[in-house]
Amino acid sequence: MKTNFNFIKFRLLFIIISLIFIIFSLWSIFGPKNLNLGFFSPKGFNLGIDFQGGVVHQVTIYSGILQDRIRALSIESGLGNDIQKVIISEEKRLSKMDSYLVKTIITEKELEEIKKNPEMTSSKYLEERIRNFHKKIAEATAETYTLEGEELKKAIAIYGEEKIPGEIIELRTPDKRVVNNVIKESQNVISPVYSLALRWQAILLVFFVLLIMLVYISVRFKFEYALGAILALCHDTIITVGIISFLRLELDMTLVAAILTLIGYSINDTIVVFDRIRENFNLMKDFDSKTIFNVSINQTLSRTIITSLTTILAVLALLFFGGEKIKNFSFILTVGIIIGTYSSIFIAAPLVDYWDKWFSKRKIKEKGKLNDKENDKEVDKFSNNDSNVNKEENSIKNSGEKVEIEKLNLSKKQLKKLMGKKK
Repeated sequence: MKTNFNFIKFRLLFIIISLIFIIFSLWSIFGPKNLNLGFFSPKGFNLGIDFQGGVVHQVTIYSGILQDRIRALSIESGLGNDIQKVIISEEKRLSKMDSYLVKTIITEKELEEIKKNPEMTSSKYLEERIRNFHKKIAEATAETYTLEGEELKKAIAIYGEEKIPGEIIELRTPDKRVVNNVIKESQNVISPVYSLALRWQAILLVFFVLLIMLVYISVRFKFEYALGAILALCHDTIITVGIISFLRLELDMTLVAAILTLIGYSINDTIVVFDRIRENFNLMKDFDSKTIFNVSINQTLSRTIITSLTTILAVLALLFFGGEKIKNFSFILTVGIIIGTYSSIFIAAPLVDYWDKWFSKRKIKEKGKLNDKENDKEVDKFSNNDSNVNKEENSIKNSGEKVEIEKLNLSKKQLKKLMGKKK
């Protein structure tokens, strides 16, 4: 696919569009939370349990329960609506058994209450809510469940004679076992202090990656190339994070991993374009930088678009068929690939061209070459004028001499001698 689009001509337009998105993203992230402007209201971050602190516990129900129903009970108990179903293999599944992960994030108001009491912890603060939640599930299903027959044999084969979860020992008989219908399998507490440290680690990780890339590209290419690449990556990161904020997606370590993946993907496309620009600067020494940048971007355009499209197809498969757990991850990858491809084509190279225009020595050299060419043209112009004048004078002189010679009626020999020609 051969293209001849003048990217550099419209670079200011693309940069202005990007600046609008960047400003909107920063406003959505850092704007005043109490300000209500409708669609343009600042959103802030919807921090996940990794960055906010809270409790994750797994609950198993022997008799089974629908996910929508358990989500409603979780909301009633004050544990939030983040419910994920745990897939149980058929080898370990008993009857209609269902298992769910319940994530409860501690809000900023709740965190302030916890800080007021030195003896209070996240698990203690939510303990009463969790008990109430399990009680509501038992009321909606059943308090106990009886294992007997083939189901009892399977339970003993899986857990052992004495280790069936939730068993009520007092009600045990040789041919049946009575268990609590609602079982808390596990519980993981993430303290707010640890979450705050993890939050700063994630921010420093992103800055560290950008710094390493700045150093690498400066060594591999030139500083202006590294600066253009890093500014393009900052452009991608800010807009992507702004979309996360605006759509109120839960920001956790999974989305941080998606952002880091996008940084690596975007820099790969940018380096391909820069490598072609560097080659063309050596091959097209008589052309100005704008022409070289346009030719280079057009030469790599088909490769960039095709690579991005094939990657997006794979990510879309994850988005539509990967399940709820990686839905946000897949969505951010899809959006980020589009933004990264856009910046590699319309932002990175034009920024380098601006640097080359304002600060590079090439500008001075090109001016010098241009002045030399203009001077040569002026010299040629005057030389051509002089030669034309001489030709006219010579033609007039020769025509006059011819007339005089004709009047003399000289012989051919005398004519040759007069004109200075050899015999």
